Amino acid sequence: MAEYNHSITGALKNELDYARDAWYNKSAGIVSYCSTGGARAAEHLRGICGELNIADQVVSWGKALKSVR
Repeated sequence: MAEYNHSITGALKNELDYARDAWYNKSAGIVSYCSTGGARAAEHLRGICGELNIADQVVSWGKALKSVR
């Protein structure tokens, strides 16, 4: 996920709002890159997921790759 003004892009936010009923009470995985920029956007997206009752899990990219190996 890319960072835009320390948050997610407007297009992603609009899509989440539009498909709110389809995402309600589902699960999602959030993967970001970079240690600071992507992390801020991922944390903001996590808050949005909480409002939509989406179960989320944030995993760092390095940790995800280590578990695959």
